[in-house]
Parts: sequence; C-alpha cells; structure tokens
Amino acid sequence: MARFFTVLAKKYDPANIDMGMFAMNIAAPHSVPLVATSEVDLRFGTATVDGKPVSKGQCVKFDFSPFPFYFVPVGEAAREFGKTYTVKLSGFRNKKGKKFAPCTFRLTTAERGTDDGKHRENEGVAKEVSDEGIVLLKNDGTLPLGHSTHVCLLGAYQDFRISAVGASLIKPRWQFSLQEAIEKAGFVVDERAQTALYVLSRGSGENKDNKPIAGNYNLTETEKRDLSEAVKKYQHVILILNTGYPVEMKFISSLPLSGILWTGFCGQRGTESFVDILCGKVNPSGRLADTWPYDYYDMPAAHNFVNQDENTPVYSDDGKNQGVRVFYEEEQFVGYRYFDTFRKPAAFEFGHGLSYTKFSVSANAVWEGEVLKISARIENVGTYAGKYALLVYVGSPRGRLKKPVRTFAGFEKTRLLSPEESETLTIEIPAKDLAVYDDKARAFILEAGEYTVFAGGAIDEAEKIGSFTLAQDEIVEKTCSVLAPVEAVEGISAEGSVFERTELVPRCGVFPVRAAYQKPAFAQLPAHRGARISFSDVKEHPEKLDDFVSQFSLKELVDFTVCNGSCWRPKQSGAAGKLAHSEKYGVPTYYMSDGNCGVNLNRRTTGFPSSNVLAGTFNKQLAYQVGEVLAKESKEYGIAVNLGPGGNLHRNLLCGRHPEYLSEDPILTGTLMAFQARGQEENGVRATYKHFLCNNMELERKSCHSILSERTLRELYLRVFDKAFSLYNPSCVMTSYNPVNGIYPSESAPLLHDLLRKRWGFEGFVMTDWGACDTADAVRSVNAGTNLLTPGDKKLFKKIYSAAKRGEISKGTLQERVKQIIKVLLQCE
Repeated sequence: MARFFTVLAKKYDPANIDMGMFAMNIAAPHSVPLVATSEVDLRFGTATVDGKPVSKGQCVKFDFSPFPFYFVPVGEAAREFGKTYTVKLSGFRNKKGKKFAPCTFRLTTAERGTDDGKHRENEGVAKEVSDEGIVLLKNDGTLPLGHSTHVCLLGAYQDFRISAVGASLIKPRWQFSLQEAIEKAGFVVDERAQTALYVLSRGSGENKDNKPIAGNYNLTETEKRDLSEAVKKYQHVILILNTGYPVEMKFISSLPLSGILWTGFCGQRGTESFVDILCGKVNPSGRLADTWPYDYYDMPAAHNFVNQDENTPVYSDDGKNQGVRVFYEEEQFVGYRYFDTFRKPAAFEFGHGLSYTKFSVSANAVWEGEVLKISARIENVGTYAGKYALLVYVGSPRGRLKKPVRTFAGFEKTRLLSPEESETLTIEIPAKDLAVYDDKARAFILEAGEYTVFAGGAIDEAEKIGSFTLAQDEIVEKTCSVLAPVEAVEGISAEGSVFERTELVPRCGVFPVRAAYQKPAFAQLPAHRGARISFSDVKEHPEKLDDFVSQFSLKELVDFTVCNGSCWRPKQSGAAGKLAHSEKYGVPTYYMSDGNCGVNLNRRTTGFPSSNVLAGTFNKQLAYQVGEVLAKESKEYGIAVNLGPGGNLHRNLLCGRHPEYLSEDPILTGTLMAFQARGQEENGVRATYKHFLCNNMELERKSCHSILSERTLRELYLRVFDKAFSLYNPSCVMTSYNPVNGIYPSESAPLLHDLLRKRWGFEGFVMTDWGACDTADAVRSVNAGTNLLTPGDKKLFKKIYSAAKRGEISKGTLQERVKQIIKVLLQCE
C-alpha cells in the first residue's frame, strides 16, 4: 500500500476552532493541514482522534502544486489546550482506487493564550467594534436580561466562532469562551433555567464557497428539531446567529423566539460584547450591512452562482483544468436594490438593527448644485444611553436608464447619547454618489426629474426628509471606458427574473472571446553618470528618484518586479511576502502581511471582528481606529505593507469571503475602506485596496470569469474603489484572481493605467494576488501596469527576465514599474 499523508503541521489553537492555518493562509474548521502524495477519494476512509471519529465529510481540499493539501477537522475531538492527541487515518484510497497505508501522527494543541498587558488599548478598540457591530434583530422585550439571570446554553455554544479563515484569520493573544464570558458577567448557567440561549454557528472564509445545503446556508434537521423543542420547553429562547453570512430565515421566522442576535465573527473580545449586550451594559447600535432574505433563491444573483450540492468537491483552486463563466444577469439589482425595487419581502432589510432605547429624528435635505446636504437632529427619547446610526437613501426619477428605486447614499453615527440628550449630524453627499453611468456617453449623469431623500435606519423604515428636481440631464463626470463587455448580458426582466447562464466549463472554454490587449509605452530613463545614488539619498532628495532607478541593471529591475517569496512555513514569521532589497543601493527588506482584521502572522496579535461586522457599526471613526491599531502592530512586528482592506461587494451571500468583505453597498464599502486605509497610512504602514475587481466567488477563483455590463461594473463593483479613492488614495492596490469581461484585471491597461492612474491619480504600486500568475499572463501583466508579481519564485523571475531580454517588456516599462514601487518604499518607516 502507498504512503498516505505527510503532516504539514502538528499544532493548532483550540481557542479558535477555525484556526487551521499553519504554513499556508488557508484553513477549515478544527483542521490540521496535510499533504497527500496523490488525489484522495474522500468517500472512503476514517479519521479518529484518540479513537473518536471526526467528520471526514468536512475535509477541505486545496490544490497546490505539486501536491494537494487536505484539511482534516481533528479539532472536533481535540479541544483541550496543551494536550497531545493521537490521530489515525485509515482506509483512504486515491482516485484510481488504490489504497493508502494507514497513517498515525501525534497532534499537540497550543497552550492557552494570556493577556500580555501591553496591548490593552488596541484590544479595547476591538471591543468597541464588536460592541457596535453586533446586531439585535428581534426583541419581544425580554432583552436585556438581568445580571444574575439563569440561562441554559443550547446548540453550538462550544463552537462559537470569532474569525473567518484565510487572509482575514485572527490569532488573538487571549479571549474568553462564550460560556466563560457568560459566567464572568454573573449569569448562572442552569439546564433548568426558563431562558435558553441557542447558538447557531457557521464557518466561512477564503478558498471555499458555502453551499445552499443543510449545515451551511440551510439549517440541519437536528437544528430545526432542537429549536422547535426549545421554544416549547423554555419561556424565552434567544437565538444567537454566530455566522459569517446570512442563513435560512424562512424556518427561523416561523418560530416564537424572544430575541435574535447576529454576532457575526465578532473578534477577540466578541464574547464579552455579546454578554454586555445581553445584560444591557452595552446598548446595541449595529445595523445590517446586507439584506437577509427568507430564502437563498429569493436573490437574483443566486441563480447565476455555482450552487454546490452535498456531493460536489469542496474546493479547487488551480484554474488549470476547469473554469466558470459567471453571468451577472441581475445587473445593478444586488441586495436591497433588488428587494426594494421589485417589492420582494425580506426577513431583515439593509440597515435593520434594534436598540434598547428610542430616538427621534428631525432632518432636512438641501440640494446645492454639486452636493446634497443633510442636517439631522437625533435625540434619545428612551431610557437607556445609546448610539444611533443615521442612514440616507435617495430615490431617483424614472428615465431612459433602468435603475433601482432607491440607493444608499450616506451615513453618520452619533456619540453615546444619554436619555434626553441630542446631537446634530451633518452629511454631505457628492453628486457622483447619486449619479448613474451612461455607457454610451462614457459619463456619470443625473437624469432629469424629482429626487426624493429618505433618512432613518432600515431602508423600509426610512422617512422622507426632502426632495429636489433637475430640469434636465446633468453630466457629473466624463470618464474612460474600461472592461467593456465582449459577450452580451441579457439582464434582469421587468418582473425581476433572470436567465440562469452561469456554467462550469473546461479551462479552454473560459474565454470564447478575449478583450483586446494593450500596453502603454514608456521611454527608457537617461543613464545616471555621477556618483552612485543610494536609497537614503533619495529619501532626503526625492527628485533623484529617476536617476536612482536608472542605475539598476535589467536583472535588478526584474528582481524588484518579482516578489521575493513568502514566509508562511513553520518557524517563519508568517509574512505573506517580502519585497526585493539591495545591499548595493541600500534598500532594506520590507515585508507584507495579510490582515483586514489583525496582523496575520505566525504569532498572537489583536484580533478584530470580521469586516462585515465592522460595516455593521456604520462608524467611520471606528474604521479609522482599526487601521490605526493594525499600523501600530504591523510596525511592532516588522510589517511595512498591510494587504487590506478588502472592498469586494457581497454579490452573493454564499461567497466564502463574505465576512472578509464589508457590505452589499458600494458607498458604505468604499467609505469604510478609505477610513481604515487612512488609519493605517497616517500611522506609518502602507495599505492595500483589494481585490481589484469582481472577486465574488472562491470556486475556481483563478479562472472564474465575471461577465457583466459596463454599467453594472461602474455602478457597483468599480464604484466601491472609485468611492474609496475619492476619500483616500492608498499606497497599494491588489488585483483579483478572476478575469473580467475577457481579460484578467492585472493584464488590463485601460483599467490599471487609464482609469487607476490617469483618472483616479493613483501613484503607488499594483500587485497581483498570491499565485495569480498560474492563470494570468505575467508578461502581459507587467506591460499593462502591474508592478509586483506575487509571491514570486525563480521560475517567474526567469520568465520575466527572458521576456525583457527578448524585448517583450521594454527596459523603460520595467523602470516605470520599479519607480512606482520605490515611491512607496520611500514612505515606509
């Protein structure tokens, strides 16, 4: 029999049940990564931990040349800290039916983390985010509970999740389990209590999408039975949705629950925040940044997604044999834009969120030509101190361009208001945020007619506060055409239905039609003839940058263009990548790290809630503070570039990276992105807007072809970044794995050169996502405007160097790319 698995790592932290990442930024619930010598047929075989079987069906496969990784959920049984377990794998076969030899290895869990006392201010910001991001969805008056209330814990309370997996994984220094936090607050855990807390938990993250099946989006039969029995047995049942994405609400809505709280993945101190909300120490102020449908297929985007069933492989990432053609037939009608326009009932609307107190809102709106100005007096007229997030929506006139009835346009949040205290909020909304894109005119326009302004909370509850009328169409901004479609999109019907056109195809069928490839030309820099210029010289005299770069040989230029590898493996730092250095010119080594929600290294750091929880705060200042803390800890651990924040929209709630991204709305997403990036960069660490563009599916993400109209692209998926750039121009941009309208974004000169640099004024460097050159063409990418190819290796270096020697990449182009990298490095501390 052939050998089975090689164990990649033999340790995980049971405090974070989704912490399966050790040598790679990849994980699955309770998992440990193993490398197989060949493809494994997961229908056969058993896995045990100290003799206890684990759920083989939850194994995750990740294709990574030359061998695949498999993540086995051993943590289901290995729950204690600092203990060694025996793991046995037997009966497995490869795809051809050949049996593997039994495999036994020892697994030692990590020691429990402790508070080092040095990062309490940072961790306090994490607590503020979870305090304001947890959303109270339903309350019949049972909440808040008294401190000494007896409660019974039901459901998956032992599996309470605080983090997504993959790039936004957190590894906190310390945390309280849900039960510890409950008992610490003075509640009495008692099976005979009259109040039950039922926890429904679902994992999510990079590298695999979720499925519309029981145990993912849908509830299992066991969960339905247990909840049905609980509401009969207990006087009060509070449902805690500890999920990274919305789940099936049709069944849940039929239950007589006393309360529902959505915690999301609420970070290092999320269990404390939950308990503080439960007892009323913290008044909930979070609002949903997404629409929660009753049923998954109520969303039009659900009909053009790869909806995997029980038997389909969990994940495949190589992009070499199979691809997906994804048609965005729903056009602009994503989330609330669809439900509001087509009057489709939803379980919870965008912006929904309850409080323990009441607020009165007195607001007015005035149009001043280029800006819509809102002034709103918010008064706490209830009995608890609390915060109020004011959301503004604008209804547009019907015109020749099809559009949603209303769109979200702006927001602001009060400070903590005591009863009878008030605050006046002002919001200014630029005309472009209200404009639609006319692809024929290549311009953002405001169509003639009446615009109605609404303000409040959820979109279905917001009240009219004003209106204004335009006598004729107005051009807000002329722009350039980018990523125009090369294949037709049918679009949504007048009744709100779409054609189901998305399909899995052989890799060769991903691009029936390719977009035109272009490459800007750059003149070679005049050679510097004087004394050698060093990196420190350019720091003192930035005007010497051209002369500095002109000194580089062809090999040195290529070295800076190809990333110098990653530090993911055990006993390394865990940095995602390192940039080229030069002893000759005095350029030090600078490191990059993942980290929307924490500095993602092989060490414990402050762990923030996932980004969709941050979005639920509707608090710009908190987003800034998150960036500030990420900068402080990045500098502490030697990281110069943080690979975040992520700004892809929630097109489909089953995208694995749903918790890693912020919202279904581009204005909310782009605004919070910008504030988080500003918080990082104003505190000394470079930020990265990612993933540019349309990264809306993890299945076959390197060959998942997004096909959409230019209007849809402009009004949703590009608008996120457009809005973010209008508020803050960062140092870095990361392109996405997936092609869009016939071309990979890393290869698109109109996107990277014409729009990003010439229109939006970006002066930093563009990098690929890690391993994107498995499918995107590296040479075309450099020519089109990509500065850095990641993670980089000798093979990629040789490819670019050979292309440069053949003249396929000019020396002038390489010099331009390296200049843009050096500009950023000069800002690094």
